[in-house]
Amino acid sequence: HGTECLEKNQTEYDAIPNSPLYKCKNCQKQLKLWPVEKLSETQCYKCEEKYSNYGRNVHVCFECQISTSNKFHLCKKHHRGEGVIEVNFLEKASINEALEDIAKITENIPVKGSDIPLLDVENPAEPSAPSARAGAAGSNYQIHPDTI
Repeated sequence: HGTECLEKNQTEYDAIPNSPLYKCKNCQKQLKLWPVEKLSETQCYKCEEKYSNYGRNVHVCFECQISTSNKFHLCKKHHRGEGVIEVNFLEKASINEALEDIAKITENIPVKGSDIPLLDVENPAEPSAPSARAGAAGSNYQIHPDTI
């Protein structure tokens, strides 16, 4: 289906924007950002999550797709912000895990520097309590009106 469909609709296919996130290792082409009007929802090949297409989140390698049942679609969760990354659909395990899965694993690791006190803007040498805007809901800070 893919080759025949691609030949018939080459001009329309070429007009679909390239993915700014992923490139296919097999065909060496950037994936395409599949239009909403062509596909309203899909399932990610890697994490198998079903999701709605909003025009910037369905990354497809249509040229390497073997059949309509084995879709090479990726969600944006597998990108790490390091430019266009190469993905290998033939080795599913080689594709990055979803960022949210990594966040679950690392959520209890302390952040370096989180114990650094805030500085008073008017007197930078003196630590101060967070401003009313910086305070989190439910925090134990009590801010005196004279220090704001």
